[in-house]
Amino acid sequence: MGELRDRLRRRVSTAHSVDESVHLAALVAHVLVWIEEHDLARQVIERERATAHASGSLGLVPFLEACLCELCFRTGQFAAAHAAGASSLRLAEETEQFNLVA
Repeated sequence: MGELRDRLRRRVSTAHSVDESVHLAALVAHVLVWIEEHDLARQVIERERATAHASGSLGLVPFLEACLCELCFRTGQFAAAHAAGASSLRLAEETEQFNLVA
């Protein structure tokens, strides 16, 4: 498991563009939540949410919000999990990403 964590950390820092960075980080962050690297997952999610908002690339924000929802739920931050889940759902509906709504 330690090797996977190290590889994920390295990969997040080597993206070549904003779009690649946000897409890759969203997937990596989800894996980090699963392997209970909660602090690193939160750093990745928050950084990429800010990057996506700043660049206007909102396509992955609903997924990042869903990742944050799961992370907050797993760490006992239930109000924050609810807020992130509601945000994810709202943004998924607004951007017509119905696969994230189900």
